[in-house]
Amino acid sequence: FVSVRRKNKEAFYDLICPYNQLITQKEIGYSSWFGFSILISEECTFTRKEILDVFAKNNIETRPIVSGNILNKKMMKYFDYTTYGDMDASEYIDKYGFFIGNSHKNLSREFEYLSSALKEIFK
Repeated sequence: FVSVRRKNKEAFYDLICPYNQLITQKEIGYSSWFGFSILISEECTFTRKEILDVFAKNNIETRPIVSGNILNKKMMKYFDYTTYGDMDASEYIDKYGFFIGNSHKNLSREFEYLSSALKEIFK
C-alpha cells in the first residue's frame, strides 16, 4: 500500500509543481502519504472557492485540511481551553487550504482529471 501511495505522491508532485501559486507539503522523514494537502499562496489570482468549484465540476473531491482552525468551530463553546500566541497559521490553513486523498491504487487516470482541472483554472 505504502509503495503505491509514494508513487502516487511522485506523480502528484510532477503534476502540481508547475503551479507555483499552489503550495503542497514537503516530506519530512518517510511518509505513507495518506493524501495531499494544498495551500493557495497569497499571490494566487483565484480564490479557494473558485478552485474547489472547478475541482468539483471535474469530479475531484476535496476535504478541509484536518479541521482548519478548530477554534472557529461551534463545539468549542463547550470546552474549557487556553491558547498560546496567535492563530495566524491555523487561520491561513482554514481559509486557503484543502486536501485531496491518495489511494493504495495507481491514480494515473484520476491525475488526468486533476491535470485538466488545473489547466482550466490556470489558463
